[in-house]
Amino acid sequence: MRDGYGIRVTGTYPRAILPEIVAEVGRFQITMSEGAVVQGGMVCENLEVLGRPFEIQGSVVSTGAVSIGAGDDDALIRGSVIASSSISVRRASSQIGIVRVLGDVGASNLNLERVVVFGNVFGKRVSLSQCLVVGSAYASEELLLSDSICSTFIGGRVETRNRAVLLAHSGIAYDELVVQGEICTAFLHPWREMPDDALVLFTPDDQKRIEMQEDGALPDELILLTCDDRIVGLSADESVPQANAQWLESKLDAIIRLDGDAAHRECRSIDQQLFRLLHLPCRPEKEAASHSGQDTSAEGSRVGYGSQRFRQEPDDA
Repeated sequence: MRDGYGIRVTGTYPRAILPEIVAEVGRFQITMSEGAVVQGGMVCENLEVLGRPFEIQGSVVSTGAVSIGAGDDDALIRGSVIASSSISVRRASSQIGIVRVLGDVGASNLNLERVVVFGNVFGKRVSLSQCLVVGSAYASEELLLSDSICSTFIGGRVETRNRAVLLAHSGIAYDELVVQGEICTAFLHPWREMPDDALVLFTPDDQKRIEMQEDGALPDELILLTCDDRIVGLSADESVPQANAQWLESKLDAIIRLDGDAAHRECRSIDQQLFRLLHLPCRPEKEAASHSGQDTSAEGSRVGYGSQRFRQEPDDA
């Protein structure tokens, strides 16, 4: 129902939702109720989703904020979600429902809980809790990963809590990297058949300070988290990254063609497989490093115990 500078969707809206007059541009509010379906994308100032399930069959562009409330049911957005101000997704106390986004998610402030993103996430301040990001996580200022998975990360200050899993074998922090708990990589194995020993634990020695060329575009130094020098000898199959990309592409092609419950089932076949990584044991550090002759016997040498801080200090000059 359209009312003034806004619209409330309670059932199925048969097309994209766009401002219809000049006065609505930058002032248009959209509210979606539980069970609502929009058969297209939307452009608005603010979007508020009050309950789940819901589905948006296109991308969302907001000049303000996007807020998605908690719910026990799943929801699907068949496109990207981009907002100027903020995007927040709250999880239910039951921690059952998942919001799946078949694109990128970006805003100045991101606070996502139990969200699966099949693209990248980016913003100034990004917080991910119990999330899966098949692409990369970028934050120009602060990035928090708590019980979450992403391919890689690039951030100013990066903090991980409980367990963080990288699908690649490296990440970058420009200012500070703080690890509370465990941070692991699942780089070595195909995603479609992840073994129970798929994870390799990052160690403090895997964090390297890299000096950059003075071109003004990047900081003079950055912190590179990488274990490629330890794991390169552990995998004889160099086609694993390509196989993972092909598996994911085939799954996404199927999701795009499917409707309703069938699309959700195909989505679950991806995120349930990858969310297993939050519960698998990490491969012993000395096994992952054995080919390089590193000594890993020191008690507490794992990144996963306690908190490790690596701060870039400004020059005195």
